[in-house]
Parts: sequence; structure tokens; C-alpha cells
Amino acid sequence: MDYYKHSIAYTIYISITKMDQYVPNDVKICENVELKLYQQLRFEQLTSHYNELIELIELFSKHANTIRERELKVRKQEFASHYQPKICEAKRVLKNTEKRIDYNTKRSDYLRS
Repeated sequence: MDYYKHSIAYTIYISITKMDQYVPNDVKICENVELKLYQQLRFEQLTSHYNELIELIELFSKHANTIRERELKVRKQEFASHYQPKICEAKRVLKNTEKRIDYNTKRSDYLRS
């Protein structure tokens, strides 16, 4: 997977740097768009796994006795404490990447004109 990711970035980089009409920000845009795709996938995976686990806990707690309900509540809190920081971090990183793409796009347009 890492080889594939790096080969795509390298191919895009080489194809863009060989053309004179592109500014350096165009290379950064391509790199950040690729990065954004991987970050979106990571964010969606984390939220999907977390939501699936929470749904399962809610399903099992439907007709459970009080002792089992308490155990499931503890598990739910464990999952939340494990996944919530990771989800927040992935969301923050994705948002920063989107800001970098916007900045580089505006900068690229400015340098062309």
C-alpha cells in the first residue's frame, strides 16, 4: 500500500514538474488531494467501526438483565474513550488538509495571474 501511494505521488509530481505552465503550488495541490483521500478513508473507517460497535451494544442490551446492562455500559464507555479521540484527531487533520488545498489553490491562481 505504501509503495502504491508513493508511486502515485511520484508519478503526479514528475508529470507536473515537467510542464512549464505549472507553479509549485500545483504540485502541493496534487499531493494534498491525494492525502485528503487517504485521510477521508481513515476518518470514515473509524466512524464506521465505532458506530457499528455502539449499535451492537445497544442491540445486546435490549433484553439484557441489569448486571449485563451495566457491563455493556462499561464496554460502551471503553469504546467511546478509545475511538472518540481518534475520530476527533482524524477530523481535525482532514480539516487542516482541506484548508491547505484551498490555500494552495488560491495561491496558485494568484501566481498565474
